[in-house]
Formats: sequence, structure tokens, C-alpha cells
Amino acid sequence: MRFFASADFMVQSRPSGLIGNRKHKQYYWTKGVRAHMESILITGSNGVLGTKLIQAAIGNFDVIATDLQAAPLNACLGSFTYASMDVTDEHQVEGIFQKFSPAIVIHAGAYTDVDGAEKNRDLCYSINVTGTQNVAKACKGKLVYISTDYVFDGTAGPYGEEDPIHTLGWYGETKYQGEQVVLNYTEKALICRTSTLYGFAPHITRYNFVGWLIRQLEQCKPVKVATDQYVNHTAADDLARVLLDLLAFGLDGVFHAAGEDRLSRFEFALRVADFFNFDRSLILPVTCAELGWTALRPLQGGLLMDKLHGYAHMMDTSRQLEVIKKTFPWSDPIA
Repeated sequence: MRFFASADFMVQSRPSGLIGNRKHKQYYWTKGVRAHMESILITGSNGVLGTKLIQAAIGNFDVIATDLQAAPLNACLGSFTYASMDVTDEHQVEGIFQKFSPAIVIHAGAYTDVDGAEKNRDLCYSINVTGTQNVAKACKGKLVYISTDYVFDGTAGPYGEEDPIHTLGWYGETKYQGEQVVLNYTEKALICRTSTLYGFAPHITRYNFVGWLIRQLEQCKPVKVATDQYVNHTAADDLARVLLDLLAFGLDGVFHAAGEDRLSRFEFALRVADFFNFDRSLILPVTCAELGWTALRPLQGGLLMDKLHGYAHMMDTSRQLEVIKKTFPWSDPIA
């Protein structure tokens, strides 16, 4: 591995989810020899979706991965360039974009803690709205923005791309404002709304709903799962694949891309238990209200994907379970 130091930038680190400024050298990390390809810059590259996007893009694009950390957490993926970048720092974003001049940008970085958004409204806004504005302003090529089904209130789902927006919580509100920012700053925007995203990678220790569910059942611990929230569970591996498919078609506008099956969280949990021979009696049915979440969730939510189906299809639950089998960090290997 080779590190190249550039000029100083003001960057932010957020240990334990808090903002803190400190000044240090900006490092660019490059692994492998890259042939001349169209360049693609990925924000939030150390996260689940960012990791899957790097995996899907390597070999097809000149990949520039960016995130808050000084070095990549997923360096084993292959040949790509990494640059530390905080999307809330306008000058830093401008500097990175000027240096690399990416032809395509996938803005996967976001504040995604739905309950935390209600408690840390300023932080959530700075990342999801101000950060998106900084990326959109700096982007001179194609911009892909990852949004959420939480822009809908869940009273009449599943929802199509043209259905009226009505958010319930601050997370959904900031993601919708991010959509509007993107559309205001670029004519080449592709907005992709997804639902209940999950995925696994060796360096990711914070579990999403599916990861938490499997780990609890694997350890024979009871879990309370909501029966009244309907979503499309989405494998990050699959979303990364479809995003690149949509880019290949040169599409703009709003698309919904999520798992093909609309299920309650409880129904999905039962399918997971049955597929992996866990004890389904450990899954206890409750309502969202009983779980005591801080933020309201859309209940009758989910996404319609008729528009997407003109170009690509997502995985149904059966195929997602096969992906989980291969990618989940099992305590005991699954045959």
C-alpha cells in the first residue's frame, strides 16, 4: 500500500456519532494499477452499501471511494483509490472533486439512524441536507442519490414514484430535502429510493435489522419483531448491482429499487428462521408501538417498482436468503 500526502484540509471525525473538528493531513490511498476507465466516486464507501458498490464497480470503473476515516476499512476488495472526505465540509468536498473530476458520483453517505435523527436533528440535517448540497454543487457529472421509503407516511402503501410525499420523522424529512437539493443543482440526477437496506462485510460491526435478527436467533435468544410495519427488505449487494444497471441505461429521474417482496418485518423474520432452521418460536409478535421507538415509522409502507421493471428486477426473499447464507459472518459455518 502507498500513501500520498496532499495539502492540509479541515476535516471532521465523529467518534461515537459526535462531531469534532481537527486539522490533519489529507491522505490519498491507492491500491493496484488502474487502467483508464470512466471514473466513479462513492461517498459513504466504508458503509454497507458503499462496500457493495465498490465490489460491483471494480473492473468496470476507475473507483474513487470516500468516507470520514483516514484510510479505507475495506482495502481487501481490490484496486481502487480512497480519499478521506467529510461531506459536510464544503471546501474539502470541492477539493476532492477538483482533484479527481469523477464522471459519476453515487452519494451513498448519509445519517441513517431513524431514532437518532430525532435526538440529533442538527447533525442529521448537516449530513443529509447540507452534505448532499455540497456533493451536488461539486458534481460536474452524473449524480446518483440514495433515498428512502421513509419519505412516505405509510398510510396507503406500497408507493409509486409519483405518489405524494408526506414524511413522519426527521430522518425521512431530511432525505426528502436531500432529493430536492439534488434536483435543484444538477440536470443529470438519478434518485433511487430503497427500503430496509441490509448487508454484511467483515469490517462492519454495527448490525442492521437483519443482522441483529440472525445473531439473536443463532444464539437462541428471543426477539420481538413488529407485525404491523410492511417494507421491502433489500440486500445491499443487490441494490449495488441494480444501481450500476440503471447507470448503464443512462437513466435520470426517480426510481424505486428494493426487494421484490413486500412483507411485514415479522413475516420476513419467520422466513429467515425457517430457511436457516432457527427456532421460530423465539420470534415474538409485537406492534411498533410496543417496541417503544422514538421516531414514528411508516406502517403500511413499501415501494412499487413497475418503473424499475422496465430495466431491471431486484431479488425476492428466497434469493436474498441465499445471499445472506454466503455473506453473513456466521459463528459456525453454514454448509
